[in-house]
Amino acid sequence: MRVAACARPGGAAVPRPAAVPGLTAGDGWEPAAGRRGAGRAATAPMGVSGLLGHTMCFLRQGQQLLLLNRRRQPAMGLWTGVGGKIEPGETPLQGALREVHEETAIQVEGARFAGVVSWGHGGMYAFVIDLPPDFVYAAPRDTDEGVLAWQDLGWILDADNYGVARHVRQALPALLAGERCEEHCFTFASGAGSTDWTILEYATAPLRPEALARTRR
Repeated sequence: MRVAACARPGGAAVPRPAAVPGLTAGDGWEPAAGRRGAGRAATAPMGVSGLLGHTMCFLRQGQQLLLLNRRRQPAMGLWTGVGGKIEPGETPLQGALREVHEETAIQVEGARFAGVVSWGHGGMYAFVIDLPPDFVYAAPRDTDEGVLAWQDLGWILDADNYGVARHVRQALPALLAGERCEEHCFTFASGAGSTDWTILEYATAPLRPEALARTRR
């Protein structure tokens, strides 16, 4: 993979992949609305029926992810992926790549659509970017949004790690694997918009073709 330069905060240059593979959906999804998961079904699948307003991107290098410890709500003080609101006129992919550049100064040309994470009446499109082994990005570093740092995947997924947003930790193995392109549906203890991220219900549903089509631009 070719590596080019991208301006980092403060003006210095950061190597970046000039051609990360373009957006592709995971294999194995089915055009059905059924869900699997224990217990009562979670809330309605916004990723199937409507356009979500946020994105989250996981930048991976080997067995590490570049995560953000958020300075503000939602999920203040928790480790999450990089992302934010989709601006008017943007596609989910465009919004994800813009947020990655704004928050990390890393500029890439594509990302793999990994699925949808939804709750209540909201949610986000999830993307994965695999960075080449020779990519150099010094961290931790302080930003307006919080602290960026490389974290080992084993630490992120540890069941006793309460410093990672719980819905992120729950959905992350499937999002990274890319074997199925699904919606990950959560119900939290205190409802949508709450700061209590205790998971009451979790279920998955294959994404329909029309939902996937929104992410292919």
